[in-house]
Amino acid sequence: MSRNRNHHHRAGRRSTAGLAALAAFGLTAATGLLSAPSAAATAAEQAGERPPVMIVLDASGSMNADDAPGSRIAAARKAVNGLIADMPGDSKVGLQVFGTGTGNSDAEKTAGCRDIKTIAPVGPLDKTKLTTAVNGITASGYTPIGNALKSAAAALPAQGPRSIVLVSDGGDTCAPPQPCDVARDLKQQGIDLTVHTIGFKVDAPARSQLSCVATATGGTYTDAGDAAALSASVTRTFTRAAAPYRPSGTPVKGATVVGTDEPVLAPGQYLDRLPTGGNGAPKGKPRFYRVPQTPGATTWASATVIGEPSALSDGLNLGVDLVGPDGQSCRYSDVNEFSMGGRTPTVVTAVTKPSPYDPKTWRNCPDPQRVWLKVYRGGGLAADKELPVEIQVRAEPPVDNTAGLPAPFEDVSTPPVPAPRTAGKKVAGGADFNSSPAIGAPQAIRDTIAIAERRIFRIPVRWASSCRCGWTSPRRKPARARLSAPT
Repeated sequence: MSRNRNHHHRAGRRSTAGLAALAAFGLTAATGLLSAPSAAATAAEQAGERPPVMIVLDASGSMNADDAPGSRIAAARKAVNGLIADMPGDSKVGLQVFGTGTGNSDAEKTAGCRDIKTIAPVGPLDKTKLTTAVNGITASGYTPIGNALKSAAAALPAQGPRSIVLVSDGGDTCAPPQPCDVARDLKQQGIDLTVHTIGFKVDAPARSQLSCVATATGGTYTDAGDAAALSASVTRTFTRAAAPYRPSGTPVKGATVVGTDEPVLAPGQYLDRLPTGGNGAPKGKPRFYRVPQTPGATTWASATVIGEPSALSDGLNLGVDLVGPDGQSCRYSDVNEFSMGGRTPTVVTAVTKPSPYDPKTWRNCPDPQRVWLKVYRGGGLAADKELPVEIQVRAEPPVDNTAGLPAPFEDVSTPPVPAPRTAGKKVAGGADFNSSPAIGAPQAIRDTIAIAERRIFRIPVRWASSCRCGWTSPRRKPARARLSAPT
C-alpha cells in the first residue's frame, strides 16, 4: 500500500493549464515519462475493448482443508463472487474449474487429470449466471494445472490480448505436462496471452511452479495466506488482467513521407500504429501528421506508444518532432524517450519541446500551414511488429495582454509537501490516461500497487499554477512516481 498527496502552488513563471498525470509504479518497472490527456481529447476518444479473461479455479480435494478460516473452497467461492459483483459491465470473462468430477484416489487419477470443465464460456458479463456457476463448485479431485492452462488458452479468443487468472492451493499432481513448460510453449507460439497466478496457502514448491507460469507469460504471481487475502488478491489480479493500458482516440493514418496525403490534426486525441522498430537509436519508419500553427500560439504534442512484455534486455525508443517541408526540425523540438522492457507492457511517452510559433525563430518552418508532427520509434522491443500509438495535440492560445500581467515572482522555489495526517481516501488508479480517476487538491489518497505495475491519477492544474505531489510506500516495498502535464 502506498500514499500520495498533492497541492497546487502558485508560480510566477509561465505554466501550462489542464490535467497533470501522476503515474506511480513499482520500483522495478521500466517506463517512460507519462503525459496526461487534454480536455479536448475526451470527445474524440474511442474506448478500447477490455481484453477477455478466463478465471481458472482449483477445486481439487485439498481445497476442502478447513484452514482459511473455513474451507478453502468456500473462501475461493466467496472471493470469486465478490469479484463478480464488482466487475465492470463491459468485462469479458469466463470460468473454468478442475477437480470437481472425480475423487483423488489412485484409481481415479487418469480421469481426474482430464477433469477440466468450462462452466461459463468467455463472453459478455452475466453476473447472475456466473454467480450461480460459482456457487455450484465443490472440491474433490486432482490438480491438472498444465492441462488446465492448455484448455483455458484454447477457450479464449484466437486473436488479440487475453489473460488467464489461475487460483490454486498447490502444485500440479498430473504432470506431465509441466505447467511452466506449457506456459513457455504458449508464449513461444506467439500467442498474446498473459497468465496471472495466485497461490492460496501454498508451500515453496507450489509457489515456485506458479511463479514460473506467471513469469513465462509476462504475468504476476501473488501469495494469499487466508480468505481475506485471497479476496483482495483475486480482485486486484483480475483488475490487472482486464485493464491494461488501452489506447484510444480518433483513428488516423500518418503519411510515410512529409507532405504526402498526411492527416491534418486539430487539437484532440488520435490513434495510429507505428511500423517496425530497430536496435540502437530510433530507426523505425516515421509517420507524419500536419499540425497548422497560429502565430504566437504554442502547440503541445505528445505520443504514447504501447509495447508488450519482453526481456529486460529489450528497449523501446519513441521520438517526436515538429518539422518543416524538408523534414528538418522547426526549432530544436526533437525529443526522444527510452524505456527498458519488463514483464508488464512497456509504455513510453514523448512530448515536443513547446515554444510559441514565430516564423522568424522557427527557421525551417516559415509557413504556419506547413508544419508537421513527426513520430518515430526504435529499439529491440517488438521490433518486428507494429505498435499502437496515441497522439495528443493541444493548442495554447497566444498571450495578447502582457501589459496587464503582474511582475514575476523572484522566488519560485517550492516547499516540500507535508506528510499526510491520515491514511487517505482509497482511490484505485487507472491503467491508462483515459481511465485515470481525477483527484482534487490538497488531498491524501492511497492505493495498492504491485511490482512493475503502473497506476495513473489525473490532477486538474490551473494556468500559472504548478502541482506538488508527495509519495510514500512501505520501506521494504519501494515505489516511485512521476508527474507531467505536457498537453
